[in-house]
Amino acid sequence: MKCIVCAAATQSGLFPWHAACPRCLYEAAALTPSINQSRAHALVDENHREDSLRALRDANFGAIVDKLHALAPASALTLLDVGSAHG
Repeated sequence: MKCIVCAAATQSGLFPWHAACPRCLYEAAALTPSINQSRAHALVDENHREDSLRALRDANFGAIVDKLHALAPASALTLLDVGSAHG
C-alpha cells in the first residue's frame, strides 16, 4: 500500500489492519466501519474509553485555548464546545 501523504510504500504495522510510513511517519488503519451496529457498540466500555482519552483531550483542548488566547484577549473570548465526545 502507498502512503496517502507522501506516496512512499508503507510497512506492516502492529496489527494486520495497521500500516506505517517509514518516510513521513503517517499511520493508517484498514478497519471495517461498524458505525451504528449495535453489536460493535456493545463491545465498547464507555467508562474505560473516557478515562483512556482524558489526558489526550485535556492536552488538545489546552492547545486550542492557547491558540485562541493568542488571537484575542481573554476578556473578549467566550467559548462553547459542542461535541459528540465526553467533554
